[in-house]
Amino acid sequence: MTRFFLEVAYKGTNYAGSQVQANAVTVQAEIEKAMEIFFRTQLVLTGSSRTDAGVHALQNYYHFDSPVAIDDSVIYNINAILPADIMVRKFIPVKPEAHCRFDAIAREYEYRIYQAKNPFLQDRAFYFPYTMEFD
Repeated sequence: MTRFFLEVAYKGTNYAGSQVQANAVTVQAEIEKAMEIFFRTQLVLTGSSRTDAGVHALQNYYHFDSPVAIDDSVIYNINAILPADIMVRKFIPVKPEAHCRFDAIAREYEYRIYQAKNPFLQDRAFYFPYTMEFD
């Protein structure tokens, strides 16, 4: 078994949050479903944090254990299975005891509050360059 961190981004408008919930469509459930279709085995994700309904994430992490070898060449295929508003950025092999929530060294949240109606903000897309390195 190899443990991986899975880096993802998503537009949360259509989801009842990031963490799996009974009788609700969530980001985690969609990723688990896409990975099960591609890898033909169930992979259970553990999230680094939870986001509420409608919240977007430019960079969020899950970890999982896989009996099959995985590299970044499968990202295209998994993203093709996922809904357009969720994307996998990378698979990162980590130590077997690594935990995406408890081993995080920082978290950053950005809130944007608009006090006036603006038609140009409807369905806007953001681009935020980022860097993240692991040992």
